[in-house]
Amino acid sequence: MLTTRFHPGSSIAVFMLAAYCAAILPAEAQRFPAGSSRLEAVLKDAESAARLASTGKLFYESDENKLTWSKYCANSIALSNRGEFRQAVREASKALFLGKTSNNTTALAFASRDLAYAYNLAGDLERAEEWAKQALTYGSQGARDRNLILSAAQKVLGDVAVRRGDLDAGFSHYEKALSELFGVDRQRLAVQLSMANTEIRRGRIDAARKILDGIDLSDKSWMPYLMRARGQLAYAEKNHAKAAEHYAAAADSLRGGKDAYHLMWMQYGLGQSLAAAGERDKAIDALREAAASARTLRAQFRSAEFRAGFFGDVQSIYDDMISLLADAKRFDEALAASEESRARALLDVLRGHAGAKEEGSTAAVPPGTVVAVYHVLGDRTLAWTVRGEGTVAASIPLGSKELATVVGRYRRALTGRSDDTDAQARRLYDTLVRPLGLKAGETLIVVPHRSLHYLPFHALRGDSGYLVEERPVSTMPSIGAMAAILARTPASQPALVAVGNPTLDEPGLELPGAEREVQMIGALYPGARIFVRDSASKQGFITQAPGNGLVHVAAHASVDEVDPLYSSIRLARAGQQRGELEAHEILKLDFSRARLVTLSACESGLGKVSGGDEFYGFKRTFLAAGAQSLLVSLWPVEDESTAGLMGVFYRELRGRPMADALREAQLSLIKSETHRDPMFWAPFLLVGDWR
Repeated sequence: MLTTRFHPGSSIAVFMLAAYCAAILPAEAQRFPAGSSRLEAVLKDAESAARLASTGKLFYESDENKLTWSKYCANSIALSNRGEFRQAVREASKALFLGKTSNNTTALAFASRDLAYAYNLAGDLERAEEWAKQALTYGSQGARDRNLILSAAQKVLGDVAVRRGDLDAGFSHYEKALSELFGVDRQRLAVQLSMANTEIRRGRIDAARKILDGIDLSDKSWMPYLMRARGQLAYAEKNHAKAAEHYAAAADSLRGGKDAYHLMWMQYGLGQSLAAAGERDKAIDALREAAASARTLRAQFRSAEFRAGFFGDVQSIYDDMISLLADAKRFDEALAASEESRARALLDVLRGHAGAKEEGSTAAVPPGTVVAVYHVLGDRTLAWTVRGEGTVAASIPLGSKELATVVGRYRRALTGRSDDTDAQARRLYDTLVRPLGLKAGETLIVVPHRSLHYLPFHALRGDSGYLVEERPVSTMPSIGAMAAILARTPASQPALVAVGNPTLDEPGLELPGAEREVQMIGALYPGARIFVRDSASKQGFITQAPGNGLVHVAAHASVDEVDPLYSSIRLARAGQQRGELEAHEILKLDFSRARLVTLSACESGLGKVSGGDEFYGFKRTFLAAGAQSLLVSLWPVEDESTAGLMGVFYRELRGRPMADALREAQLSLIKSETHRDPMFWAPFLLVGDWR
């Protein structure tokens, strides 16, 4: 029986950030799956329904100029409309506190409404629904302006239902929202446009047209939104020229104004319509404008998680632009757009560490190195080989769904030691590697995209054997990330700290191979500090690991597939403290002197990839905390073979680049009698600086 370093963890309820959408949800955005993002535990806890009022008290008491609850509510709405959702929630929480303190039902109703609105725009559907229902409760208890509160709450519930795919329930909530309103006002117009958009999605074109024709536009400021809705209707009718006309008029009327969010989606709708009408160059220009609006909006978000979630939502803009640029053979521009679209939140952090600036596509590629950048589209995958002397592009006829299927099938074959593993490895090599035109002796740096994050490229098989037998292989989040990481100065004489086989509460979880592993590695590095069993504690790691050049952890790990920032490495307890080191806790530590962090544990390289190609898990958190490079695993690893691989790796690391040292360690297992199967050596992946 194989001893693995995997411990199954339970799913944890998390704060999900899905698609960023406006009060009037654009049909263009609704066609795409919501991106998701996460916040650190302390923020999640501070924003829970149970503690929001007490949090509001703290914020209120810290205000030098204290306001009325109504002013805080007004501030909250204004902040939500500008995309500053964190501040919007805080302002509404102050109103909530004042309402609870004075037992003011009206204040509680409006504060709940504003919280529902902020969470709705931020994409947290669960909390949006929770606060909308709370607003209905307070609004029914005699609050002033009852109809406005009830209508707004029903509108949020309609948005939530539509975004969950329940169009009928969403439309029903919109009808209830409309029934609460009297006369013509902005709220009525917002509900009517949402109803029209929902009817378009339900395929009820005539019903949508009837709603739009019945809108009273006494308030001319709503004309752009009506024009956009008419553009959506024309697009659904396949009258693309008319749709482009409506979108262009809507976008023109908002340029230079404050509503950059809606302008972005109008520009996107214009780009889609022009592309469908055969106006490719004009469509590219419109999509570039939409991407520029996205950059402007993203710069306004103070939270890195909101930025990541927002970029996940606008990937459709970049994907369409990249696809059109590739069709036009403008591959360098397509690569630049791909770079702009991926892992921007992580890149912001990396550049902050290195003081690096924006680089061109080839600026960071050293001699003897080739970077393979992939971008997965719906109908194909684009691949660029980037060298110091220039870039070559290729198109691979495998779209996102099919690619995810074959990657998943190969991973299952690897871990299950299937009879057709070799055949699958050869097919994937032919599909993904052969088109790159690699040269002998080049070190390969892979920039994966979407499902390719989970693929062990080094285990694909060509004419000369496995790819790792041809050359050293490493990975990077993006070319920009590579430039930022290579700009850092790692520790000149790296000290080693190694943690292995921590004492755990559950029987049967001992890892004797992990203990031998860290002792063996420690013997290679004079002055190394080794922590095993009881001394391999979470608190010990937090205090001892930062500041070292080499950090090695050999322990059980578990991946939280719901929220990878709660994935954990199981370390020993110290007193009453828990021993689980969770991924989000790494963000609070300083690993800027670490040349390498090795997580010699099961699935430490897994996580979740958001729409913006932000990777959430240990890979992201250690890089964001300053580590120069990581050695992680893609599936459960076996104790004995892992110890052997790590021994060779650290021995070779004393005189070789990291990618070469890993290659030698993996080749040593390939040549062995007992561990030549890729299940044993292929899970390990180098991320970051390969030198």
